[in-house]
Amino acid sequence: MRSQYINRWIMVFVFLTLFTFACEIFAGTPASPSPEPTEIPPTALPSRTPEPPSTQRPSPTPEQQPSNTPPPVGAPTSTLSPECLPAEGDPLTAETIADAFLELKIESLLESGLSAECVVAMLNRLETTIMADVTPEPVIAQAVTADVTGNGLEDIVLSINIPYGKGYGEAHVYAFRRWGGGYETDILFRRAGAGSAAEGLYSGGGAQIREVSDVNRDDVPEIVFSVSWPYETLFYIAQWQGAEFSSLIETYSDFFMDTIYYATSYENEGLVADYDGDGTLELILYSRPWSLVAEKRLDHDRLEIWAWDGELYSLSTIDYGQPIYRYEAVYFGDDALLYGDYENSLAYYQQAIFDEELIPWGPGHSPETPEPPVADPEERPNLEAYSRYRILLLHSMMGYMDAAEVVYDTLMEKFPGGSVGRIYAEMATVFYNMYLRNQSMSEACASVIELAAGHEDVIINPLSSDTYGQDGREYTLEDMCPFK
Repeated sequence: MRSQYINRWIMVFVFLTLFTFACEIFAGTPASPSPEPTEIPPTALPSRTPEPPSTQRPSPTPEQQPSNTPPPVGAPTSTLSPECLPAEGDPLTAETIADAFLELKIESLLESGLSAECVVAMLNRLETTIMADVTPEPVIAQAVTADVTGNGLEDIVLSINIPYGKGYGEAHVYAFRRWGGGYETDILFRRAGAGSAAEGLYSGGGAQIREVSDVNRDDVPEIVFSVSWPYETLFYIAQWQGAEFSSLIETYSDFFMDTIYYATSYENEGLVADYDGDGTLELILYSRPWSLVAEKRLDHDRLEIWAWDGELYSLSTIDYGQPIYRYEAVYFGDDALLYGDYENSLAYYQQAIFDEELIPWGPGHSPETPEPPVADPEERPNLEAYSRYRILLLHSMMGYMDAAEVVYDTLMEKFPGGSVGRIYAEMATVFYNMYLRNQSMSEACASVIELAAGHEDVIINPLSSDTYGQDGREYTLEDMCPFK
């Protein structure tokens, strides 16, 4: 029997390697592009959370409301209570949950009279693996009962995570809709089979039901669920619309060059709460999107608020943090630039230049010490010159050449030869002249990096951990002009 069980799993694994799929129910249209940035008005500073955090990380301050979602039913258990024992045999075993029609087995159990608690208990007592010499791990199931169709009958939303071994696994989210004396099943999410998407799907947390309630206050319940890998979590919002479930998230991805139907958080960091106190619930996420500019995933979080706009949940707020120190405004501006968020990037650079309330940094200062820092007289001119240089990059990238000319002329006027920060004006000259000649951001940046190669100490040190210690960042020459 044991050898048959192993052979069955191996056959399933090989079959699914060829037919890996992720099944989603959603379709939609691209989101609108961001508005154009404007030239440097000192008043155009970003509006952010009123209480600044004590660290550089953006901090959400939602109005916490009690969740309307019933607590998930069923905890892992090795035995079943008598009322959960099927009358004839046990259709949910370690051997049978690999069936491609698992949802039909569960639907049959529910129609036989078993409760959601029993189904979850039957699943959670199982342990499986498809890898040799790997200790089986428990199946993890979760269920929420609620009327998600508005017909007055209790439906069941069920998530199931099945381990393959070594962190690999598959994940399912089902909605079992009650009608008359039976159920109909909708697959809200399914990711099964081998492939890179299986890696870490079990160890990262897999599928989880986050909220089942009327989150947007339109009198129709929504299902909020997530699917987690160790490195990111995808959040989905599904709503019954009379004949099928549809996604309330539809946004265009520059990375995939297509519409996607989820919001992404870094690792497993996200919650559903009333962020602004308007009565509707928002998705509050910490994210690290792939940077198309830097061609990598950055090391710094940004806060994203996905809010109801009357039709969909859309990205309404992006916050990289509330700067306390002047160099933090520069760092947040750099983050926004690398994410392609040029409007926020411009606002942070403007803040670094004009905001008199930002705290300076001085030699030997630490945020943990109560004494105010003795300002380094070279810090502000260096950061201002660098910020103006970066604004020149932004305007050139966006095609605002009249504004770029104003920024360039201002740099030349404020940072003449021999002044602190002059090196950033020289970088601006090299960039600006090359860009005017051939209209190529990559070639203009290559010229800047060639210049910077002989001046790393005066270009990078004023921005990096060489000046700001453990609170500083590490910069490279390529970071000085990242467009490729």
